[in-house]
Amino acid sequence: MITNIKKLLTILSYKNKIKLFFVLLCQIVNSLLDVLAVISIYPFLAFLSNSPGLKNNIIFIFFQNKLNLSDKNIIIVFGLLSVFIILCNQVFRVFSTWFTLKVNLQIWLDLHNSMYKYYLEQPYSFHLNNNSTSLLEKLQVRVNAAAVGVIMPPIYLISHTLTT
Repeated sequence: MITNIKKLLTILSYKNKIKLFFVLLCQIVNSLLDVLAVISIYPFLAFLSNSPGLKNNIIFIFFQNKLNLSDKNIIIVFGLLSVFIILCNQVFRVFSTWFTLKVNLQIWLDLHNSMYKYYLEQPYSFHLNNNSTSLLEKLQVRVNAAAVGVIMPPIYLISHTLTT
């Protein structure tokens, strides 16, 4: 798999490599936002359950005193903060998914066009010696396998590993 990735990266244009870097960056931020969304629920639940450990926490005491909030209001603030973080996470997830699919499609299109151009520029004898069905299969199936089966799995693997 690593050799396939290396081969594919040599074929990709510099512009597509930069886009892939940003896709990877989006996936990393997405996984960090997932973790933050899960963590954001803890203070809300701790105040809701009247946890003594949280009532003695210096950070939460400072936060409560600075904003001059009662226990009921601080529960509302932490609940709204948690909902806001989760909503931001989901909005970024939609953007990240859209951007990943867009970049994947662009890479597929660039590979498809360059391979098609390569076949068109071959001499007539090349087309006489090669089966047109085989060329079409390479153009459709193998380019799709390269874009979807080689590029995206490592990116998703890194993202899901970070989330875990």
